[in-house]
Amino acid sequence: EVCLEKIMCSAIFTRMVVMGTTCVLGGTTPAGGGGTAADATGAAGAGATVSAIRALAHPGLEVEVGGPTALLVDIRSTLKSYGALVALLVVAWNLIVLFAAFRSVLVPVKAVIMNALSLAASYGLLVLVFQDGHLSGVLDFEPPGGIEATIPLIMAAVVFGLSMDYEVFLLSRIREEFLLDGD
Repeated sequence: EVCLEKIMCSAIFTRMVVMGTTCVLGGTTPAGGGGTAADATGAAGAGATVSAIRALAHPGLEVEVGGPTALLVDIRSTLKSYGALVALLVVAWNLIVLFAAFRSVLVPVKAVIMNALSLAASYGLLVLVFQDGHLSGVLDFEPPGGIEATIPLIMAAVVFGLSMDYEVFLLSRIREEFLLDGD
């Protein structure tokens, strides 16, 4: 059984504020680690500690865990819960709009497949360069050893949006030419 006093002494949480029946724990451990194996192990241990504190029963006391590690745990949990649903809704919305705009089945499906391939290539390059550290010498940076949790989400929105815009502009221009001369 995890003891709250042991957790408080683990150097992850540096302050404890008790206000009435609320206990607020705050920490200073960086959420993402600094890129070394020891930092990654420390960050994983810090996340496990946040989860352990939240899982403890504290009769008569509401425990809130704050700090960068708790924030990262919450962000990862939210992304895990809603990420697939958001991706599905974005793809469905784009399919519906393209179906309505071009009155075709093949064109929207092809657009989504091409956008998915473009996104997969972008993710592969992100991992190759920033997570694995290839080209770090050429680009003159020190690899962080991981990718921050929100980067793939932001990247998906930007890449998918730009790819879809390009697809719509290209197909609109093709359709205009077809309507002008039927060829």
